[in-house]
Amino acid sequence: MEINADRITHNYIVVEGPIGVGKSDLVKLIAERYRGKQILEKSYDNPFLLKFYENKSLYAFQTQIFFLLSRYNQLKNELYLDLFTDFIISDFMILKDFLFASINLSEQEFCLYRQLFNLIQKENVKPDVVVYLYCGAEKLYDKIKNIDTAKLVSRDYLEKVCKVYNDFFLRYDETPLLVVNTEYIDFIKEPEYVYKLVQELENTRGGRRYYNPVIMP
Repeated sequence: MEINADRITHNYIVVEGPIGVGKSDLVKLIAERYRGKQILEKSYDNPFLLKFYENKSLYAFQTQIFFLLSRYNQLKNELYLDLFTDFIISDFMILKDFLFASINLSEQEFCLYRQLFNLIQKENVKPDVVVYLYCGAEKLYDKIKNIDTAKLVSRDYLEKVCKVYNDFFLRYDETPLLVVNTEYIDFIKEPEYVYKLVQELENTRGGRRYYNPVIMP
């Protein structure tokens, strides 16, 4: 189904959410249909990531520092508009790195990490609006359990990630926020939801809004 796109007037949009929730898919759809520049996280360029999933305590610090510097450099180098795009939309924000560090690092590692994070955070460019894709851990695990890359993620770890995301966005007030319930929708298969989400996005100019497209499956 083709969508008649209305113009997006935000300059910089971030889509966030836990592992496997569909951030990249949504960013690609919006960028392609609404003439935006997409910035997609290069998570699997991290040489420590697979080792981390095999032994979290041994490789957590290396993994997290690589992610922090990689995310910082990617945003620093790509946060500019060109002649062929109207806005920028990304599937990650620097603050996400802090969330993962808080559950993956030991107390001493986190103390050291936080010093570096605070230096980088000072140069952070805030988005005009953040879209938080919500999905409960149980439903999310069912969605991703048959995806090859997601098979590395245990149910227990996914629950921790979902909890830290929910706790963070419950208190988040640094930018306008649109919270989207994704438990029963698939943006790829049902693109009409993208159009409605963009309408909600355009109306998100302050505070927070909620988009709950489907109450029951």
